[in-house]
Amino acid sequence: MSLGRLISKATKGTSKFMKGLSLKHLEDQPAILPLITFNTPDAVNSWRLISDEVYGGKSKAKFFFEENPKRAVFEGDLSLECPPGLARSGFVATTSPDNAVPDELEEYDALRIKIKGDGRIYTFNIKQESKIPNQLFQYYFTTDVDKWVDIDIPFNQFFLTSDGMLQELNQPFVWRDIENIGFLLSQRKDESSGINAEYGDCDHFESIVAANQQLSHTLIPH
Repeated sequence: MSLGRLISKATKGTSKFMKGLSLKHLEDQPAILPLITFNTPDAVNSWRLISDEVYGGKSKAKFFFEENPKRAVFEGDLSLECPPGLARSGFVATTSPDNAVPDELEEYDALRIKIKGDGRIYTFNIKQESKIPNQLFQYYFTTDVDKWVDIDIPFNQFFLTSDGMLQELNQPFVWRDIENIGFLLSQRKDESSGINAEYGDCDHFESIVAANQQLSHTLIPH
């Protein structure tokens, strides 16, 4: 399947601000398992930021705690201006601390993110322990403009990439040996605002939880 078709499939019916991430659970377990809740400064300040500045790009990002209501805010500017010797530029990302989530979640088969966005396409990243440094499992999702939504991500919808290139996946993604998780926003063409595109105070995150798709959606509290 092409990367374009993966994006199209993954972004149907999804929505940008982020409140949380969760997993659905089996019937003999709690309905959800909270993984990360962005409800304190420490929960947010421990996340790392990375952008194309690492190789001379001009994009900038901030990830900080907002008290009322309690949530994480992801904001900054994307720039397509390329440093010498590079063909493209334009990304910002935020990543959890290492070992911030359980290594194994055998009872679960999906994630749930609580987010309020700006209509852009975002990428959720999962990095497992690996000898390949830039290998990630990824999932694309869209966001609704200025509207809180829950985004469910089944584990079997993640695809494997290495240095941003789609890789052949010999087996479905299994949640184990997780090093970190995070979010990515990238841009590959100029938008109406020009070479620099603000994503401003639109990206908010509340929580991330684990879930099991066998349970009714109504079992997952909002």
